[in-house]
Amino acid sequence: STHDAAAIPHSGKFDAAGAAASVAGDLTDHEGAGNPHGSSAAAGANTDITSLTGLTTALSIPQGGTGAATASAAFTALKQAATTSATGVLEIATDAEAITGSAADKALVPANLPHTPLAQWQELAASKYTATPTSTSRLAMSDTSDLAVGLPIRYTIAAAVYYGQIVKVQTNTYIDIIGPALSADVTKLEVGHAGLVVDNMELFVSGTYGNGTEANLLATDMNTYRRWPYGKAYCVGFSVVQKSVDTGVEPKVNLQINNARVSSADSNLGVQLSAAGTWVRNSAVAINPTNYDINFDEEIEVECSAAGGTGDAANLTVCPVFVLEGKSLNPYVWKFNVDTTGSIDPVVTAALLNDADVVWTRPDKTVFTGKAPANALFTQTGEYILSLTDGEEMTEFDFI
Repeated sequence: STHDAAAIPHSGKFDAAGAAASVAGDLTDHEGAGNPHGSSAAAGANTDITSLTGLTTALSIPQGGTGAATASAAFTALKQAATTSATGVLEIATDAEAITGSAADKALVPANLPHTPLAQWQELAASKYTATPTSTSRLAMSDTSDLAVGLPIRYTIAAAVYYGQIVKVQTNTYIDIIGPALSADVTKLEVGHAGLVVDNMELFVSGTYGNGTEANLLATDMNTYRRWPYGKAYCVGFSVVQKSVDTGVEPKVNLQINNARVSSADSNLGVQLSAAGTWVRNSAVAINPTNYDINFDEEIEVECSAAGGTGDAANLTVCPVFVLEGKSLNPYVWKFNVDTTGSIDPVVTAALLNDADVVWTRPDKTVFTGKAPANALFTQTGEYILSLTDGEEMTEFDFI
């Protein structure tokens, strides 16, 4: 079709569905062969229009707009919530929300990280595991993304709650544990934070130790005693090693808590030693659930439960593994980063707490205690963990 340029006004305006708009740009240069429509914008794709003002109806999203008249409304129209599988928008959590963990759809920022609670125990969805154990130490898993070797595990069987530790993870297939036996269907499964595992206690007996049965090797042979300095925990396993072997049959060793044997292996005799320098672990689930719990200030002892054949085995080391009981969501556990060594002097104010109730874990996983630890203890850069075993008594936590 043809158009009469004279019939088209050159005012620079056009009418679109009754809405007037001004068109900026030099339209007169587009008359003739360069623009078959004269001074008006061409239909379809073109370069005639350089700006639009005065629109009374906002362009919709399919038209390349937002359907909104303000920046705030436009953002609201375009934004989407962030998920684990999609990018999007997250609101920043308040300090109160960070402390209580009550806002699952909000983001944390550095300002509230020092006061952020760390969930000590996370319940796993029942869809991630098979309730009936494969064996007394193995549980079939369809999703192991939350699990790792060394993490504590808490499992409920027939309303009884037990504590253990993960010693093997076969991706999306199974986990192996140490601790009380998986004796029946698991009705609840929880994985704990690494800070709940205490495995840095070494019980050493110097000299010969297997020349006879002895329930108190530490007190009798070493003239010393050991007590538990933390809150309630559970001994889920232990390992033993010796420097010098017995020239006959190797002795057997058990761990005692409050004069009760922890290992149920070998008819409660415990672990038999092996070659010099060879660690021997207590059998995976050979733990007596009646005797494996320990409370603050209770006694720990090493027992020679069966003497060696010759009695000349010497220099014994026993390393127990404990899992702190903790709470399902405890606001008294924090993690924070130190980027300059010796740069902080933290103070925990809690009149009724002992120094042993305040546990600090360094980036290298070594542990120290105290409500006001010395600045010199913070000699590593990286993530620290603060755990209060009786945090209900804390009234303030400051970085000075």
